[in-house]
Amino acid sequence: MSRARATWMLLVIAMVTIAAVAYYYTPPLLREGAGHRTAKALDFLGFAWHHNRAFWYEAIGSQERANCVFLLSAWYRPAFLEKYVRDPSNMDQVSAEFEGCRHYRIAALIFEKTLSRGDPAPEDRARLGRLYLEAEVYDRAIRALEISVQEEANPDTMEDLARANEKSGQFQQALYWCHEALALQDSRFRSLASLERLGTASEKELARSRLQELATKQLQSKDVLSHSGGRRASGAWAFWRNDVLTAQANLLAGPVIVRVVARGSFAGDDWPIMAVTLESQEIGRVRVAADSYRDYDFPLNIPEPDRYSLEIRFLNDFFDRDTKKDRNLFVKLVMFIYS
Repeated sequence: MSRARATWMLLVIAMVTIAAVAYYYTPPLLREGAGHRTAKALDFLGFAWHHNRAFWYEAIGSQERANCVFLLSAWYRPAFLEKYVRDPSNMDQVSAEFEGCRHYRIAALIFEKTLSRGDPAPEDRARLGRLYLEAEVYDRAIRALEISVQEEANPDTMEDLARANEKSGQFQQALYWCHEALALQDSRFRSLASLERLGTASEKELARSRLQELATKQLQSKDVLSHSGGRRASGAWAFWRNDVLTAQANLLAGPVIVRVVARGSFAGDDWPIMAVTLESQEIGRVRVAADSYRDYDFPLNIPEPDRYSLEIRFLNDFFDRDTKKDRNLFVKLVMFIYS
């Protein structure tokens, strides 16, 4: 290898390493400070880091991942967004993909560009507000959600607006929107939870009793948002592959036990492994080593009463085409036991 080529390779490796360190360890506020020279340099390095990754994915034939990484460069250089999202009709889908990967800020940026091309509906503005809320850009979230509420009085949007105001320290406005949501529907769990935190003594007492009534004790079909497996006639959720069940639950603050009643089918020298996550944080996993239903408990502590996202995952699917032996997971019941 020639000396010039070796020097060039060392420079590229050094640039990628510095960019990686800058991207992963620099506080976001510093990276976003466009007026600061250091921030501008870090923006350039982050942009270069993503491009190097994208070119590598292209080189190994993974064009889909390359396109995704190219889009991530828009975090540092928004002007490049239009270059890589060539089809305007595809921007909504791209935004949804980034939202699914929890890149909320870039998802909001893309979706906002989509809305600028026409007259957005109230639900579209509400979605934009939620994206900015998840990205912790509260001023933009409040602006989008307020416009949506003015166009359509939706209690879900009002609750998001109350949450955005509370996060930004505007507690009186948060209380106002909680009351507005409860005026439309008096069984709003999130609004009652906010009322318990921010309201007067009498409001807190009333909210606490209503929260006790509305708290989820047992997961019902109406609570399940999605299930990638099938549904058995016996009433259990069947996990035929590495399936995921996603549900919403109203949980009270304090210690709670998530009890999953499940059984498994043995195959490939192992039993199914089940993992339970709450708000994308794994609270436990267990090997379901029984062909009859048993209780599996996962203790956790809920910081505040709210509506939480729960996931049950089947991790180690197995099927032998020769012997037809199949490893599956079956979940009959999910309960929440409060101490």
